[in-house]
Amino acid sequence: MTEPDRAAPPTPILLDTDLGTDVDDAIALAFLAVDPRCQLVGVTTVNGDTRARAALARALLELADRADVPIGIGASDPLSGYPSKTMPVGLVAKGPLADLPAAMPTAEEVIVDVLRDATEPVHICGVGAFTNVATVLSAHPELHEAVAGIHLMGGCLGSFALVPGGERFPAIADFNLNGDELSAAVCLGLPIPIRLVPQDVTNELLLTAEDRTAIATSGPLGAALEEQMAGWVAFLQTRSPDPDVAHVRLHDPLAVVGIGAPGIETSTQMQLSVRGRRGRSMFVESPLGRPVTVVRSADATRLRAELVGAMTSVARPGRRIATGA
Repeated sequence: MTEPDRAAPPTPILLDTDLGTDVDDAIALAFLAVDPRCQLVGVTTVNGDTRARAALARALLELADRADVPIGIGASDPLSGYPSKTMPVGLVAKGPLADLPAAMPTAEEVIVDVLRDATEPVHICGVGAFTNVATVLSAHPELHEAVAGIHLMGGCLGSFALVPGGERFPAIADFNLNGDELSAAVCLGLPIPIRLVPQDVTNELLLTAEDRTAIATSGPLGAALEEQMAGWVAFLQTRSPDPDVAHVRLHDPLAVVGIGAPGIETSTQMQLSVRGRRGRSMFVESPLGRPVTVVRSADATRLRAELVGAMTSVARPGRRIATGA
């Protein structure tokens, strides 16, 4: 893992997440909470039972000694009001769950407060359905200058494999984009730089058994992550007998790690539009599309080292200092 530049101030990042389904959200949140290059300024939840997702987020943040991070409860349903029947929104993770006060801030309140109080532009990272990102930023154009960029994990722009070197499959209508296709199109219309991390790149980024052991034995936060990783893999095994399916994939972790460590990935500019019917929409190249920075490959070894290095770092009150992987 690259030693952080302690002279550089941490990068302010707000995470909008559907934490509690695929375990990759929890890994991404944990990284943002403990890596010294990141200043996690807020967490907002989206898709389905957003209060339960917030309780999961609060518990993980408490284990990371980051109870100071504000959490906002966001949209349960997409802008259209018609959740896609093909996209799962249920929670797989059973815990840990924090007790939340009856009155919780909304996602809009947290995002607006963070941006209004920001002393430098904030990176907004959407790793679930894009409803909160699209709704809040379209409603508050006066805050656009406070946004350094929008980072979206979603879309599938080409063929993908289940494991490195495995059989390749045609591009599919992915979960995050189809959780709210309209919001994806709204995001493309915002006058804010967008970085897209698509599934065809992230699907082959797998956490190894050795990585999981290192994380699980790193402390209470790592142990909680391992419990969720084991639960997610068990869930995948109920969905398919193919052993290549049941892995912890680093979709969302690449979206967040790549903000502070851009050398971990290669990207290109593409002009993208959203096309297709509800539940079957795709990002597609179009000469009339929105210019987007699209990640096209990632260094899997370095990504894993970044994540494991952050989780196994030495702690001090209020901060964790990376020691390397």
